[in-house]
Amino acid sequence: MLSNFAPKLFISQVHSLEKDTQWTESKPRYRFCSLVINRAWIQGTVIACESNSFYLDDGTDTIKVVLLPALLDKFSEANQKGRYLMVTGPIKEPAPGGERLIQCWKVSDLSSDPNRETQWLAEVMYLYKNNYSKDPS
Repeated sequence: MLSNFAPKLFISQVHSLEKDTQWTESKPRYRFCSLVINRAWIQGTVIACESNSFYLDDGTDTIKVVLLPALLDKFSEANQKGRYLMVTGPIKEPAPGGERLIQCWKVSDLSSDPNRETQWLAEVMYLYKNNYSKDPS
């Protein structure tokens, strides 16, 4: 059954997701531990910007994040590099030879919180150990 939330994941976990047996181009689904998901919640530092996207690094890997048109004005290229952001959205398969990306539905700037990275690492590890890796039966 498809989970109705975006689990908190490290970027390396997003890249290592396996396609679910019911995966289709129109309805992508991925397997993560006991969950079937189609979106993710990630956090990290912006390391590069393009006109409608940016690259996020969380220390485990990097990923391209594509902004919805409604978010382009709020998060312009000029003011994002070096910022620490929280992003949620669907996981998208790349064109052949490319890497997975996140289509950003929601983005928040967490740069002002000095504990953001430490908290994020602890949250994701805690959830993996105590929730995600548990057998749902």
